[in-house]
Amino acid sequence: MSEYVQIGFTQKTHGVEGELRIFIEDNYVEDFLDSDALFIGVSGQIVPYFIEYIRGANDDILKLEDVASKEEAQKLTSSPVYLREADLTPEINRDSTPYAPQYEYLEGFEAVDKEKGSLGPILRVEEFPHQEMAVVSYQGREALVPLHDQIIDSIDKKKKVIRFILPEGLLDL
Repeated sequence: MSEYVQIGFTQKTHGVEGELRIFIEDNYVEDFLDSDALFIGVSGQIVPYFIEYIRGANDDILKLEDVASKEEAQKLTSSPVYLREADLTPEINRDSTPYAPQYEYLEGFEAVDKEKGSLGPILRVEEFPHQEMAVVSYQGREALVPLHDQIIDSIDKKKKVIRFILPEGLLDL
């Protein structure tokens, strides 16, 4: 079971179409929202389900494929919800090592700047005091790009692309 991580649990049914209320721990919400499938503990087994949609003010209503009635959903209430460990974005607060790199998983991602377009692949992630840096193969040389929330526009884990809004002149250093 170590390949699965419990991220929350199902609550009660919602409506008559097979929807479930769901609770997801805060540090797993992004991974949950990025997932196409999840796993639910049912009768001692971990069963995979594809997500049809997620909705609600706090993204707390879940509709699973092949669960079409309130009765079918009722069988899944008050059950643990899991994702595969491999599908989770590594984060410092999930790791037992206090100084684990937060962005190490970005190695191999394509780096793209809003203005300059493709910068090249991230060769590695290096730790500097107070900052992680992506080493990017840019125009035949290695360039350092800070991995900071203020310049990261988006990260697409499925396409393995990270989009930046880089300050003018950063790549000229």
